[in-house]
Amino acid sequence: MQTNSSIDYKTLPRQKLTDLACDVLAAESRKPSVPLVREITLRLWDTKKGSDGDVQKDIQHWYEGLFELKKAAAIGGVPEHMATLFREVWRGAVDQAEEGLAAKRAQLASERAQAVLAVREAQAATDALRHQLDLATTEIDARDAAIARLDGAIVQREAQVVQLTARLVAKDERIESLSDELARKITEQAAAVSALEGDRRHALIQVDHARGEGRHWKEQFDRAAKEARASQTEADSYRNKASSLEAALAGANGRLSALQESLGAEKERTAALISQVAAEQQNIRQLSEDLSNSRISAEAANARYESAVRELSTARESVAEARSGERRALEEAAELRGRPASSMKNSGRDS
Repeated sequence: MQTNSSIDYKTLPRQKLTDLACDVLAAESRKPSVPLVREITLRLWDTKKGSDGDVQKDIQHWYEGLFELKKAAAIGGVPEHMATLFREVWRGAVDQAEEGLAAKRAQLASERAQAVLAVREAQAATDALRHQLDLATTEIDARDAAIARLDGAIVQREAQVVQLTARLVAKDERIESLSDELARKITEQAAAVSALEGDRRHALIQVDHARGEGRHWKEQFDRAAKEARASQTEADSYRNKASSLEAALAGANGRLSALQESLGAEKERTAALISQVAAEQQNIRQLSEDLSNSRISAEAANARYESAVRELSTARESVAEARSGERRALEEAAELRGRPASSMKNSGRDS
C-alpha cells in the first residue's frame, strides 16, 4: 500500500488513522486488533489517539466498510466464480500497472538523484571556479600593485643612477686632483725622508755620546753606592753603641730612682724621730716640773731621754749615710749622663 509522505498523519481523525492502520495490517495479511493498530500508528506515524474502546469501535467500523466494499464489488447477474476471476484479473492488471509505475518511479528517482548530484557537482565546480577567480583577481591586483611599486622603484633607481653618475664624475675629478696632490706629497716626502736620514745620523751620534756619559755616570753612581753602603754600616755601628749607652743610662736611672726612694724613706724616719724627740723633750719639761714630786719618775724620764738621744744620734747617722748615698748616686748619674756624650764625641773623632 502506497502512503503519501506529504500528509500530516498526526492531524487526521482517529477513525481515519485507524482505517489506514487496518489497511496496512490487511496488506500484511494480519488481522486488525487494538494492539496491532496501536503498534502501526506508533511505528509509522508516531501517534496514538483514542481509548482502546474507541479504537475497537473504529476497527469494527472498518470491517463494516470492508463488507460494504465487497458487496459493491459484486457483479450483478454474474456467477461468483466469474466475478472472482474478473477481480483477480483486475487486481493483476493493477499490480502490473503498479510495478510499471514503480519501475518508472525508481528510474525517475535515480535520474533525479543523478541530476541533484550533477547540480551539486556543478555548484561545487562553480564555487571552486569562483574561488579560483577570486584568488586570480586578488593575485592580479597584487601583481598590479607590485608592478606599480616596481615602476616607482625603477624611476627611483634611474634617478639614483643619474645622481651616482654625477657623483662618479665628481669623484673622477677629485681623484685627478688627489693624484696631483699625491705626486706633490711624494716629492715632499722624499725630501723629508732625506732630512730625516740626516737627523737620524746626528741622533745616533748623540745617542753614542749619551751612552758614554751614561757609563761615566753609572760608574760615579756605583762608587757613591759603595760609599753609601759603608756609611750605612758605620751608622749601624753607631746606632748599636747608642742603644747600649741608652740601656746603661736606663739602668742608672733605675738605680737613682731606687736611691731617691730610699732617701725619701730615711727622711720620713728622720721626721718621725724628730717628732718623737720633740715629744720626749715635752715630756722632759713636764718631768722636770714634776721632778720634785717623784725621783723615780725623773730617773725613768732621764732614761727615756737618754734612749731618745741615742735614737736621735742613730737617726742622724742614718740621715748622714742617706745623704752620702744620695751624693754618690747623683755623682754616678752625672757621670753616666756625661759618658754617652763623650763616647759620641770620641766616635765622631774616630770617624
